[in-house]
Formats: sequence, C-alpha cells, structure tokens
Amino acid sequence: MTASDIIFLAVRPQVAADVLGALKFRQGQRIVSLIATFDVARLCTLVAPASTIARAAPLPAVARRLGPLTLYPPVPEIAGLLEGLGQLVQLQNESALDAFWAVSGLMGSYFGWLDEIAGWLVRHNLEETQVRPYVAALFEALSVTGAERAKDGFDQLVVEHSTPGGLNEQAYRELQAAGWTGLVSQTLDLIHARILGRATLADRLPPSRGSAGQQDSQVSFKR
Repeated sequence: MTASDIIFLAVRPQVAADVLGALKFRQGQRIVSLIATFDVARLCTLVAPASTIARAAPLPAVARRLGPLTLYPPVPEIAGLLEGLGQLVQLQNESALDAFWAVSGLMGSYFGWLDEIAGWLVRHNLEETQVRPYVAALFEALSVTGAERAKDGFDQLVVEHSTPGGLNEQAYRELQAAGWTGLVSQTLDLIHARILGRATLADRLPPSRGSAGQQDSQVSFKR
C-alpha cells in the first residue's frame, strides 16, 4: 500500500456529490470520508469501484493533537495514520459515529455560552482583557477535571461542584427549571436528524422548547 492508495474526502456536503462525481477512483483504494452527512452506503455509489470506505470525524483541535477523533470502521491502516492526532475512538457501527458527530455540533454553542458569560461580566464594568482570560481559565479547569474524572460520571461532578444551598446548586436548579438541559437534548436530536438526512438547516425546534415539562422529550424529524 502506498500513500496514493488512501484518499481523504474533505469537501462540504452541499457540493460533495458534484465533486466526487467528477473524480475517478480505483479498485484497491482506501477512502476516508470527513463528510458528516454522507453515510457509507451513499459513498459507495460515488467512489466505486473503490470499496474500502471509512468515515472519520476529526475536530479542529486535532491540529494541536487535542480532542477526540472518531473512526468507523476500525481499518488498521487508516487508524495507524490517525493515531496521535488526538484521542482516537474506533467504532464498530456507523450509528455510533453519527451520534458522536452530532455532539460535535455543539462546539459553536459552547463558545457562544462563554461569550454570554464574558458579556455579563463586561456589563458589570469589568475590563475585557481580564474577563476573557478568567472565563477561559475557569472552564479550562473544569474541562480538565471532566477528562480526569469522566469514569465517575458527570452527574457526580455536578454534585461535587454544588455546595448544598450554595450558588452552583441554585444556578443549576434554575437552568434545569427553565428547560435548559432539555433544550440541549432536543438540539442534539435536531442535529442528529440532519446528519441522517431527516432534517435540514431550515428545520427548527418547536416554540415550546423552553418548557420545563419537556426536558426529557425527543423531537422527531422527517424528510
């Protein structure tokens, strides 16, 4: 096997069919697709006669060798190329990769949340040069704790970081009551549906999504 035998597909889903349709593939080539919404079955028709197809979901942080990188199926030659770029998670079924990929759709939301927190501090007459480093350092420390204690369960960390009757307990209580936790799950349902081709960018969550009574509900989408 030579380097030319492994082909990485890294084009936007909106143009992927046109781009791949204009290319010629060879039998024996190994295809690694980074296209979120194209499953293996769909790729098979676009890259024939190549038949060894893997899907990988690298996140921006792999440029610094950080964060997770999912791969399906676990093809040894391809896994060998990806090792060391981040935390390689090799998956045995495609549905697992799609679910992990949906969660990666919250990266922008995470930074949007930090921006909201930083903005609140600025509105309290604090300097942005102090605010952003503080917010970043606070959540970096929490993410390190989360990585180190992941096996304990994040629910346990909620308890450990919430003094009974304290500020953290009150904040989480109010966010839950406002439907914040349920909204995260419903948003993931939407993103997951889009990956599976059952929703589009135009689809939105129901107006009642903020209701506390719908925290555990699932949103269904149809093509």
